Amino acid sequence: TTQAPSSTTEGPEFEPLTNHIPSSLSTCTPGARQTLDKIVNGDDATQAHWPWMARLFLKANIGDQSGWACGGSIINNNWILTAAHCCEGISEVDATMNDADKTTLETGEFTLTSTELFNHHLYNDDTDGNLGNMDLCLIKFSGSLIQSGTAAACLSTAMPARKSTNLLLSFICFRR
Repeated sequence: TTQAPSSTTEGPEFEPLTNHIPSSLSTCTPGARQTLDKIVNGDDATQAHWPWMARLFLKANIGDQSGWACGGSIINNNWILTAAHCCEGISEVDATMNDADKTTLETGEFTLTSTELFNHHLYNDDTDGNLGNMDLCLIKFSGSLIQSGTAAACLSTAMPARKSTNLLLSFICFRR
């Protein structure tokens, strides 16, 4: 389990990080907001807990049987957002949705494949002194990502007020 640092230095745009997940977090569905139960202290998730999450299997060559695994978020019917460091050198990605248990095939689980990956053009640009900035990759799918049991992540339509939001994006990569 990853632990939050005991204290952090307050940045110019964000509140200090904490290990507290507010129970008021919510997700959206077209036209409505809905509060979901959250996973805290190791409780197992069900397929319905995180409908925007996708398990990504990223391959250096089309048709490879080995590669990297990362997580991504469905942001609309044909696009997933993940980290650019996951997409570097990748030619093909399999995205699996409705997958609460990767060891079994579940009702409603489905996988789509894409060869259209787009890293942010400023990723690995060190002109500001940090190669890790703009660690964003968009993956385009020709098939529909939003099916029964899946939904797009709720994205802001406006910039947040200064210091009004904590933003934590994490992507875990490991070899398969």
